[in-house]
Amino acid sequence: MNQEDINPSELEVPEIPEIPEILLLPIRSLAQSAYMFRGVFIQSADGKPLQEIYDERGEYLLLADKILDVWIDALDLDFDQE
Repeated sequence: MNQEDINPSELEVPEIPEIPEILLLPIRSLAQSAYMFRGVFIQSADGKPLQEIYDERGEYLLLADKILDVWIDALDLDFDQE
């Protein structure tokens, strides 16, 4: 996926269908990972030093990164393609 081909104004927020029980934990972990990275982005945009954020949340960020890698592999996504 080439990020330059995406126009954010054309993106839609999809409705979330009922999630089967077997998918709740994996999807919840993905959402929590996104939430963690969003928090870091907002804190850093507000001027909080990245080292301070990492000192406070480093273990969670490492876990979130692992979870994202699992999802990327499972969905066979390649963000390095140009």
